Order: sequence, then structure tokens, then C-alpha cells
Amino acid sequence: MPDDWSGYPVNGMWLLDQGKIADAIDLHRRRIKEFPEEPRPHLSLAVALVKKGDFADAIRECRVAIGIDPSLKLARITLGVILYKSGKAEEALTEFKTSINLYPEFPNPLLEIVKIYREQSRIEEAIHVLQGMIIG
Repeated sequence: MPDDWSGYPVNGMWLLDQGKIADAIDLHRRRIKEFPEEPRPHLSLAVALVKKGDFADAIRECRVAIGIDPSLKLARITLGVILYKSGKAEEALTEFKTSINLYPEFPNPLLEIVKIYREQSRIEEAIHVLQGMIIG
């Protein structure tokens, strides 16, 4: 991680919280140029792009982040959430299931799957996932 990285994500989130989406996007794009080998600016840009309503580019940025660092758990979770928000529930479920296989100790993908199943009224499948979480 770069030495001057501290505060960067906070600054980007602050801009988004202030409704300054274009400024946040610009900040993240500058960071990408400064640190092309770093996946986090791509991930932060993806979040800003979702706020703008640009799901296609947000999905692309998540995939770039994963390409740079396939072990970055948050990138896969973010990709799944964005896929779901963009109306691609089955792709989101696939991404969350991939996350489970890669990071079995990480509960977030399971919780996201339960959320999707519940919202789709697939209650028995949601219960099955929850039982698996409890029983192990």
C-alpha cells in the first residue's frame, strides 16, 4: 500500500456522503492513475459509479480489482452486490457462491445469498443456507 494512502478511502466516502459523486469519481480515477497496481481505487470507483447509476462500469471496475488482486474478498462481495442491484440476481448468486468456495471462513457471501433468496421469496433455500451456517 502506498505511504500516503491514509485518508484516501475516507475522503472518497466523504465526497459521496456530501453528494459530490463526480468529485469522488475524479478522485478515484486519479488514484488509479497514480497507483495502477492497487485494486482498492477500482473498488472505490465502482461504489461511486453505482451512486451515479452506472452499473456496467461499476461491474467492470470490480472485475479489474479482482484481476489485480484475486484474494481481495471485498471486491468479490462488492461485485455480487452490484450485480444484484443491477438486476442480475443469478450472476450475483454465482459470484457469492464463488466467494464461498474461495473464502469459506468469510460469512458475508452467505448472508448476501440469504438476502437474495429472501427477497425472491425462496424461503426454503434461505433457511437451508442459514442452517448450513449454524451447523457448519
